[in-house]
Amino acid sequence: MTRGIAAAIGALIATSVAQAQQAAPSTDHDAIFALPRLSGPITVDGRSDDPAWQAVAPLPLTVYLPTHAAAATERTVARVAYDDDALYVVVDAWEAHPGGVRASTMMRDDDAPGDYINLALDTFGDRQNAVGFGTTPGGQRNDVSISGDAGSGASISSAWNGVWQVSTRRGSDGWHAEFRIPFSTLRFSSHGDRVVFGFSLNRLTAHSNERVTFPAIQPNAPLALWKPSRWQRVSVAGIQSGRALRVTPYIAASLEGARTPDPALSPWEEKERLEIGGDLKMAVTSSTTLDLTVNTDFAEAEVDDQGVNLTRFPLFLPERRAFFVERAGTFEVKTGETDLLFTTRRVGLTAAGESVRLLGGARLVGQVGGWDIGLFDAQTGRTPAGTRENAGVLRLRRRVLNPHSWAGVMVASRATPDSTQVALGADGDLGLGGDHYLSFALATLAGIAGAGPDAGVLPRGALRVVAERRRNRGAWYRVAVATTGARYAPALGYVQHADSHPAVARTGLRTRDQRGGEPAPAEHLDGTRLPQCRGNL
Repeated sequence: MTRGIAAAIGALIATSVAQAQQAAPSTDHDAIFALPRLSGPITVDGRSDDPAWQAVAPLPLTVYLPTHAAAATERTVARVAYDDDALYVVVDAWEAHPGGVRASTMMRDDDAPGDYINLALDTFGDRQNAVGFGTTPGGQRNDVSISGDAGSGASISSAWNGVWQVSTRRGSDGWHAEFRIPFSTLRFSSHGDRVVFGFSLNRLTAHSNERVTFPAIQPNAPLALWKPSRWQRVSVAGIQSGRALRVTPYIAASLEGARTPDPALSPWEEKERLEIGGDLKMAVTSSTTLDLTVNTDFAEAEVDDQGVNLTRFPLFLPERRAFFVERAGTFEVKTGETDLLFTTRRVGLTAAGESVRLLGGARLVGQVGGWDIGLFDAQTGRTPAGTRENAGVLRLRRRVLNPHSWAGVMVASRATPDSTQVALGADGDLGLGGDHYLSFALATLAGIAGAGPDAGVLPRGALRVVAERRRNRGAWYRVAVATTGARYAPALGYVQHADSHPAVARTGLRTRDQRGGEPAPAEHLDGTRLPQCRGNL
């Protein structure tokens, strides 16, 4: 019997050591931490008392703000694991004063103040693009896409909606949340039987404004929490992305009738309308997604936020239509702070801003052989001028030099029976070591160009070069030069101000800003401030 007790104690010690090793991944975020596989079934009910959950060691969490690496005022226990079909996360957000737990809204993707639990996945491991999932004590669902390593608030879009499950509950001890993210919702690249990706988790406590994270993330750069380049590399093994197929058909019918007050002079006039169409989304491979649309109806898209424009320049409006939002960052070539060589908001509009029906289109995004790829083609109906248009885009991008650098090219065309414009672009973001980066973008037009003098360095082109140290504390600098030609007007792009040549050079030293390390406002090349994120961000 003594021998049996000793064996049991030995097994318990071995299990404790194994769990301790599992719960303490390397502080090197590039070191790959193997996520545990669930040992049995669980019920997604907001409880962590399933035996399979109890066999998973909690993640080590670090205070992000208000004081980095300080002792947390509230206890948080977070676990992550997976099975053949999905990734699971459960968080016990304990509270000493449960009356302070806040949930302000149930509207999906409404970033209102309150308590939050978020997890984010850089599924391709490219340190640039990601998807995020969040909830509140009320069970609100937030899902976002992140592009460009969260270079600004505009890089975080709530237009993307995935298929996933979350369950929350509140009690006298605080609140609890349990997530199930099906692998069929995600696209990823496999390395043999293993998938390596970036992972991050955080909890925001509203009453103390305290946020804890996994992994430990230094709040020393704008939007540091949401940068995939700073997340932990993790791996899962023996999984397959389901060949998900989602079909969204629609039928719209209407009947209108009218006549003048004198029926004898004006008979009843009827106008009948019947529209049939739909979208199809399918996983071609584990790393690529194909979207198809026929006789597209964008009635499901949210309306744009109302803006008051007091300038002589056009407003930039983000994309909200579901057909265009998956990995939308793949198609970004930024020739300015907001200028883009291609933006999907120009698809379905004439040059004069008149809406045109989209007869059909196809869109392929994902990763093939280390290349980020984006293919897009759409055919419109007749414009008010009686012509049809075709829009096409090819985008290629891949990692170069080191894990924090990439470069790419793009070709975009807009063709009518009478004319064609082709836009060519190349861009990149090069990590020079530490927080030092050099980014560039170059674009030019062939075919129809905008009105203006055909003179200058790049009359039909744009160039932007930025060298900077991306950090919120310590010594920083930013040197940027740009030029946008007088005739540079990409038919499928966005240009706030043509014929401009801004330049800026700034440096400084930050010890700690007044908001406790939160991101400092981003700036245009001319020094004007960009809006800040609110609420959970």
